[in-house]
Amino acid sequence: MVRHVVLHIGPHKTASTSFQFSLNANINELRAQGFCVYHPLNNGINAAEVAAAAKSHSESSSQVKSNLSAQIEQSQCHTLLLSAEPLWRIQSESEVSALKSLFDNVDVKITILFVNRRFQEWEASYRRMLGDKEFRAVAQADGFCIFSKQSFKDLLSFYEGHFDEVLVVDFESEKLIRDLYVALGVHPEQLRLKFHHNSRSLKKFPLSLLINMYSKYLARGPFGKLKRSIFNE
Repeated sequence: MVRHVVLHIGPHKTASTSFQFSLNANINELRAQGFCVYHPLNNGINAAEVAAAAKSHSESSSQVKSNLSAQIEQSQCHTLLLSAEPLWRIQSESEVSALKSLFDNVDVKITILFVNRRFQEWEASYRRMLGDKEFRAVAQADGFCIFSKQSFKDLLSFYEGHFDEVLVVDFESEKLIRDLYVALGVHPEQLRLKFHHNSRSLKKFPLSLLINMYSKYLARGPFGKLKRSIFNE
């Protein structure tokens, strides 16, 4: 039975998707080391539904809670890994309480795994993804409180005050995936780390995952700019 849950928190533009691909490409290798990867209800590549459940109190929230409990109780692994960019948007007392309530049925330690990227570098990367107009709109949106150097520090302090453990990995693009595994206590030499989002690597994934990825692609407009609000992702 799982005794430890790790929530990998993006934020966006900190190689979260690359890490999620790596987790799914190494499911068997990770399980051999006692680490299991969360399997979402929608068969997606990440645990975004967990973040959504913490922000809403709907029937889907109870379904996510049941799914989490089942995987924790039935797994032979000691650690369950969940990764999703939207998790970092959980930034209030009520949202943290809602997130923790998803684990009420089980006795687990909850660790936050956070990637810290230099603010100017992160901002420039995010601006390129969204485009100037949408970037400004997002920056002004209520609840979007990470657009400053101090916000990164405040967010980490907030996590440290509400979760059992916070692990921080500095963003180094060449070795970030390896550093994330090392922080978790995984032996990276037993994994496939040279993983790219190309057609050859996609053959390793089930059809449901490919459909999920393609739907995300369709949600992007010309030049890769997101057409929908990132808050509804």
